[in-house]
Amino acid sequence: MKLKFRLTAIITCFTIVIVAVISLVLLFRAVNAQVETAYSSMRTTTGLYAKDLQARYSIDYGIVKALAEIMNSYEEAVAEMRRDQYNDAMRGIMESNPNFLGIYTVWKPGVIDGRDMEFANTPGTDHTGNFISFYTRTSGTPSGLSLIGTISPFSAPFPPPACRLSAILRL
Repeated sequence: MKLKFRLTAIITCFTIVIVAVISLVLLFRAVNAQVETAYSSMRTTTGLYAKDLQARYSIDYGIVKALAEIMNSYEEAVAEMRRDQYNDAMRGIMESNPNFLGIYTVWKPGVIDGRDMEFANTPGTDHTGNFISFYTRTSGTPSGLSLIGTISPFSAPFPPPACRLSAILRL
């Protein structure tokens, strides 16, 4: 074999090896850049979703908190009007806030107005007259129910308040 052919073959092999090495380095850099871009985009997108959810739920939380504060100062309201006022407030919240799927309140027996026996087996109460009102949007429009057959929310290991209020929201 001639020397010229051998040198050409060696130079060609080295050129191919160098081009392959450079190509692999560039490929790995491109893959790493793409992965980093994808992670950055994912972080940005989830951050935007989180801010959107936080904004939506902070409004809903403010509504429930305001109602809880109203119910917390129940002793300032006229005793005979409390049940109607709280039912009207919960119904109004359900009607004006389509994000709410349900809202309920459960009171300790005899606490809301001391007239549980007068309200036994009426809407928003159980067989003892305990105020356990629940509004739901299961049929599309808000409707009131009684939370009959529920486990008492006052059996928790911490000192319970006079009532519990909770809202069920849709995402």
